[in-house]
Amino acid sequence: MSWIGGEFVLNDVTKKDLDAAADRIRYAVRSNANLAEFSNMGNRINPFKHICPQIIFNGYEEAEEILERKRSEWSRNYTGYVAFRDLESVNKTKRIIELKEKIESEIEKKIRYGLDNNVKDQKADYIGCRKCGSKINKTYIQANRCPVCDFDLRSDTFKKRMAGYQEKIDKLTNELNEEKKKNTAKAPVKYLVMYEEYVG
Repeated sequence: MSWIGGEFVLNDVTKKDLDAAADRIRYAVRSNANLAEFSNMGNRINPFKHICPQIIFNGYEEAEEILERKRSEWSRNYTGYVAFRDLESVNKTKRIIELKEKIESEIEKKIRYGLDNNVKDQKADYIGCRKCGSKINKTYIQANRCPVCDFDLRSDTFKKRMAGYQEKIDKLTNELNEEKKKNTAKAPVKYLVMYEEYVG
């Protein structure tokens, strides 16, 4: 026994759309079936079943996850589908793109600042640890930490600056999430369809 499966997105679930989806599934079945042995394969496909009809999921991934989790409700007997908000179509606003660029820029600044202020790049051959008092040859220092007590050897100014970068990144990320939430209600509703059909 062989089965095929797949998924695709519909803009609506009117009779016309479901008929077009059935034709698409029928084509997949007939393309993968042994028509010499099973000439009527694809004439009858599984009926459609709306899984979680009261819920509109936030995004394609969430819709896909719920269909996979509820596979036992539709697999091999029905073609399951769920409604979801197409967040990708509304997450391309000017403000969202601008916030993403700012976040990337701040992350890059933070990384660059961290790399430019490596303890090993200091002129002195020995670095003093402010916690345990050890004088360490900088060739033994890994990841800017004291090998004796694991204290961060970078200056307090450096740490404050890194915290400032992280604070700005967190603030921008929160703004981005708020902007995405605002746009969620504006997102068009689409339907994710998953099928599993017998092909011989």
